Amino acid sequence: LRLLAREVPGLTRLRYTSPHPRHATASLVRAHRELDVLARHVHMPVQSGSNRMLRRMIRRYTREEYLARTRALVGARPGITLSTDLIVGFPGETEADFLETLSLVREAGFTSLFAFKYSPRPGTPSTRLADDVTEAEKSDRLARLFALGEELGRAHLGALVGSRQEVLVHGASKGKSGTFEGRTGQNEIVHVEVPEGLSAVGALVEVTITAAYKHSLAGAPTAAALAELALRAPRRAPEKRRRLLPLAPPPGDPRVAPGEP
Repeated sequence: LRLLAREVPGLTRLRYTSPHPRHATASLVRAHRELDVLARHVHMPVQSGSNRMLRRMIRRYTREEYLARTRALVGARPGITLSTDLIVGFPGETEADFLETLSLVREAGFTSLFAFKYSPRPGTPSTRLADDVTEAEKSDRLARLFALGEELGRAHLGALVGSRQEVLVHGASKGKSGTFEGRTGQNEIVHVEVPEGLSAVGALVEVTITAAYKHSLAGAPTAAALAELALRAPRRAPEKRRRLLPLAPPPGDPRVAPGEP
C-alpha cells in the first residue's frame, strides 16, 4: 500500500478488498493512520459472531480478536466505515449461535453487509458435516440479519445528510440525465447532479449531502466544485474552413463539350 501510494502519480484514492481478519495487522492499522490516500473503508469478512461456529468454519480467529482488530482500524482514522460477509445456517448453527452473530453486527457497527445461506460446496471441509439447519431456519435467519443490516445502514446514511463529502465520480447515473454516480472515501454511493454541459466523470467533487435513500445518497456540488468542473469542461476548437473542389462529371456527361478533359 505504501509503495502504491508513493509510486503511482496522481493517485486520488487507494482501496483494497476483503482482507482476512488475520491480515488486519498493526502494520495495516498504521497505514490507515498515515496514508491520506487510503480509503476510509474496510470490507472484512467475519462469517459468524459465534466462536463455536468460527471453529467449525476453521476461520482461525475468535469473535474477540475480530472485534479488537476492527476497533484498531476505526481508531486509526476518524470516520472509517466497515462492511462484512456473513453466512447463516452453517452446519450445527443453533439459534444461540445466530444471536451471537446479530450482536456482533451491532457491536462492530457495520454500515453494510453481504449475507448468504449456507449450501454445501464440493471440495470444502464443510461437506463432511451434516447440513442440519432446515431451509426454513436459514431463510428466517437471513431475513432477520438483512433487517438488522438495513436498520444500521439507514441510520448511517441518514446521519450524513447535511454533511460535506468528497465524491470520486466514476460514471453517469442510470435513468436521469445530468446526474453522475460516485463514492465517498467511506464507500457510500452518491448521486451528484451537475448543470447541463458539465461532466464530473473522473473528478473528485465536494458535495453537500441533500438526501438519504435506502442504499445511497444524493449530493449537490459546492460552488467551488462547480467552478472546478467548469474549468474541466472541454472547449471546442474553431472549425477550419475547407476549400471545396468541384466534382468532375462522369464520362459521357452531355455537359462536357467534345475535346474537353
